[in-house]
Amino acid sequence: SGPTMTSRPDPDDSYARPAHANAMTALSAHAILRPRIESQPACVASEKGGAVVPRPLGEISLWFVVPLFVIAIFMLEAMMQCTLALVMGKPRQWKQHATADELRAKLLALTTPGQPWRIEPGTDCDLRLVWDALDPEWRAQWRTVKLSVIYDARLLLDEVRHELRINEHVRTANTFVGFTGWSLVASWRWSASWGIVEGSWDGVAYGMRHTRWPRVGDAMPYVVSSSAETKAIAKVARQAHWTVRPVFWPFQATRHGLALFRRVMPDRLEVAPSRRFWSIAYPASFAAFALYLLLLIGVPDVHNTLVLLLIFGVWWGIWCPLAWALCGFPRFWQRADPSPGV
Repeated sequence: SGPTMTSRPDPDDSYARPAHANAMTALSAHAILRPRIESQPACVASEKGGAVVPRPLGEISLWFVVPLFVIAIFMLEAMMQCTLALVMGKPRQWKQHATADELRAKLLALTTPGQPWRIEPGTDCDLRLVWDALDPEWRAQWRTVKLSVIYDARLLLDEVRHELRINEHVRTANTFVGFTGWSLVASWRWSASWGIVEGSWDGVAYGMRHTRWPRVGDAMPYVVSSSAETKAIAKVARQAHWTVRPVFWPFQATRHGLALFRRVMPDRLEVAPSRRFWSIAYPASFAAFALYLLLLIGVPDVHNTLVLLLIFGVWWGIWCPLAWALCGFPRFWQRADPSPGV
């Protein structure tokens, strides 16, 4: 037989490499490709019926639930503001308005001797409504006076929209301990409410004596009522062709809150009436809540779709008649007289 030809293995041929070399190469390739595979977006990782189906955000991470709560809180706030704006009615379009300084002077002139309340300049707001019906002579004979009910209100003049913002505040937070003879007198009640707090509250004023220990010298009951004061302020504001707008939160009646609102809002929304602004913000926030909820739970089936439609229908089915009733059942299908005021 003739000589046998043998070929030498090519060093570049991977099949000619030892087994351990091929295993190391496979491990290194897997280590390189794995991060690329895992870094692909998880929302396109599943397929159904030949089409790519997005994964729900709730299955990717539970942190995606946090924006849903933020949107829900803003939606509830927009619902309250929209309801209040609808109850207050559409502001009348006056041709001439009094300046902020003129309205401020008229409001300060409402304070007269003998009244249980006074209007004074505020620190972070334009004016403050302070209630104080105690006799000055009775107050002067005590070292200090503890009140079980305290009422005040912030007044802010928005000259851009010609709005007078009012935020009322009632609190019973004067917790103290004293003695009447050998009897212990203590007040542990605490409550606070702000926004629109029209009504009357029964309180007690305790006159503390000039002693080392807190001793109650006398107790005088009193009644706090804010309806007459706010009506007088609203009457003066309307005579000056300004719109009266009660607000829920204290920062809405402060200069810092107004400056922040003007900084974040566009120019058109800044001068738009509050009724128009919240009438757009409420449905828009509800739509954002519904869309994000669908992204969170994924594409619903027929049963879940019917359940969501039922929940949304019940929400609007309750709010719309309630807002209509609070507005006094107006005939919204009839347009009012658009003639402006003088």
